[in-house]
Amino acid sequence: MSDNDTSSNRSMNEMSIGEIDEELAAIDEKLNTMPADDFSARVDLHERHLELRTRAAELNADADRQRSTGDIEVEIQSLRQRIAAVQDVMIETAVQGSEGNVPGPDQQNRSSSAMNQEIADARGVPALENRLRKLEGILADRA
Repeated sequence: MSDNDTSSNRSMNEMSIGEIDEELAAIDEKLNTMPADDFSARVDLHERHLELRTRAAELNADADRQRSTGDIEVEIQSLRQRIAAVQDVMIETAVQGSEGNVPGPDQQNRSSSAMNQEIADARGVPALENRLRKLEGILADRA
């Protein structure tokens, strides 16, 4: 990044999440508009982008630790409900095929567990479960 870019010269510890977001957007814009063969500048921008994303993740983690126990418990309950709602539409593996059903042409060679995994992935269950584990970990640390 250029020497004129003041935010890149500041310590990331001094930057707010809003300032980090602004700089990330500016980097994205520069990457989209700069010549594709400007490899050196692209590498520098990608490195700064990674640094900023890492710091943003740290700030977000710290923000969760500052939240009240009650607030975290409410989000945990919501996450559990969202995960349960997805599980309600999943195929029961013990039921599938138990009535002698033959899979249709587009389902041949696909197990119900593979289809369930696709359903979970499409509905963002892995991210929800990661968030749930993180919040439960914060509460466990407080206990």
